[in-house]
Amino acid sequence: MALDLAHSPNRFLSTVQIGITLVGVMAGAFGGATIAEKIRDTLQSVPALAPYGEAIGLTVVVVVITYFSLVLGELVPKRIGLNNPERISMVMAKPMHQLSIIAGPLVKFLGASTDALLRVIGFKPANKPTVTEEEVKVMMQEGLRSGVLVMPAGDSPKRPVA
Repeated sequence: MALDLAHSPNRFLSTVQIGITLVGVMAGAFGGATIAEKIRDTLQSVPALAPYGEAIGLTVVVVVITYFSLVLGELVPKRIGLNNPERISMVMAKPMHQLSIIAGPLVKFLGASTDALLRVIGFKPANKPTVTEEEVKVMMQEGLRSGVLVMPAGDSPKRPVA
């Protein structure tokens, strides 16, 4: 499933973006509707800040949501993914696949829109494979060397593994 998603960048990126956008919209709606109002109401008791309570509340909510969105929604997951790409890919492939099915029409619409805009601006997709044969060989050798991959009994690699 992970390889299938990797070979369908439009589907994968659209699915990821739908998830990120939904979380951001929900956080913004909740924060704006509840937390900002509570901050505004609290600032009403401070006469010098009372006229600015709504603006201050909204600013605080935007800054806090932006911070958490960047750290929890972008930076931490990317660092985890960079440290354990194969494991994270295997763990996340099924949920991402399921989300891409659930959001199928929207995923297709976003993918088609992206393709259309890229054609309009003259972007040409690469015709070469995203992973070369040599890169696959190197990854296989590294997997064998580290013990992640194991040769079936009786088989031996054609070239010695470094």
